[in-house]
Amino acid sequence: MASRWAYEALAVTQFKNNRYEQDFFDIEQIGSQSNYKQTFYIPELEKILNESVSVLKSEDNNSRKLLAQNLALLKNEFNSELALFPDLPKMDMEGLSTEKFNNDVVLEAKNFLKALEDKNITIFNLVRKKKNNLITSLEKEMTGKENYLVFYDNYYNDFLSDIVKKAAEKNKIIRDKDRLLQNYEPIFHYPVNNGHSFSLRAHFFSPAKYIFGIQVETLYFNLIIIWLMSVVFYITLYYDILKKIIELSGRKGRIKKNTL
Repeated sequence: MASRWAYEALAVTQFKNNRYEQDFFDIEQIGSQSNYKQTFYIPELEKILNESVSVLKSEDNNSRKLLAQNLALLKNEFNSELALFPDLPKMDMEGLSTEKFNNDVVLEAKNFLKALEDKNITIFNLVRKKKNNLITSLEKEMTGKENYLVFYDNYYNDFLSDIVKKAAEKNKIIRDKDRLLQNYEPIFHYPVNNGHSFSLRAHFFSPAKYIFGIQVETLYFNLIIIWLMSVVFYITLYYDILKKIIELSGRKGRIKKNTL
């Protein structure tokens, strides 16, 4: 529906580019991601790792299948984090297989997760400090905290913030086969850049989307989609394509009935 694309574009743009948030969005985006990793992502990985340990010695088919799925997920997620933070402790990813998974690999994985947690705590603290400094700077620029609060109230919409952050969403993280999907504050979560396609699979309220590896603001991406839909519908109506499809399907139905 065109209204879906228009609504998302308006909500994202109004939140991200209003006069208050435009100064804070980039640092809040980093802070949101580090908070998500500490609060939901790493604990979920630890839970999956512990579950893998508990079924390691089981010969039950369902347990072996669960172990294989868990290890595939851990391997994918660890590789993703290493791509983001190359200075994390190196892991032998071959150990995350049903044949090689043992206590040594478990210890290595726990050390990896601890290092990942420490890194995200450091990032979160730095972001919080930078944001506080920015607020202090704005208060000085506006000659007082009261004027800053007026500025905040005029441009920051708490109701819109709750919508684009999915504040009421209970499931902050979702497991999809061998990957973990973030369902926490989608406005601060950039979709995966696959670099070679025009993808329509970005999550709702994504701050930006990608066209052949190029990052495009959600507003402009969605406008492109709406224009394409308009062109397709115009052509469909102008040439009476729907009517012709219905007539063709009816003709085929009559032919099939006569042959019977």
